Amino acid sequence: AEASDDDDAEPDDAEPDYVPPPRRSTSSVDAASAAIGQKLLAGWTLLDAACDRSECVGVPLMRKGQDGKRFCVGCELFEDEM
Repeated sequence: AEASDDDDAEPDDAEPDYVPPPRRSTSSVDAASAAIGQKLLAGWTLLDAACDRSECVGVPLMRKGQDGKRFCVGCELFEDEM
């Protein structure tokens, strides 16, 4: 059998246009995790949405109560302040 040049080819299920978010430092990830934990204990809700700011891409947004504004623990801003 002849050797194939496809050894370096992407798997069929790979997303060719995917660009991973920039890496954040371990300390910023730890700080965001700690802040999320504190807010969860205080009754805040973790949302299925993430902050879009370049400083904290991927940090989940949170909300206090049903009518509360969305808040990012990474940049410590409410959505209308971003």
